[in-house]
Amino acid sequence: MAFTTVFFLFAVMPASVAGYYLIKLLGNRNERWSDWLSNLFLVLVSLCFYGWARLGELPF
Repeated sequence: MAFTTVFFLFAVMPASVAGYYLIKLLGNRNERWSDWLSNLFLVLVSLCFYGWARLGELPF
């Protein structure tokens, strides 16, 4: 999966941005756990995205 696919542009990216800001909003932007958790969320979404892209390259 590439960054220019329709699924990434209209599903993965908006969900990632919304999740990031939702975590920030719930943490009131002043608490350290919300910064840490929002960054962890982005890392996990990135790993899932790259893992899914890598599955498409396997020769099964």
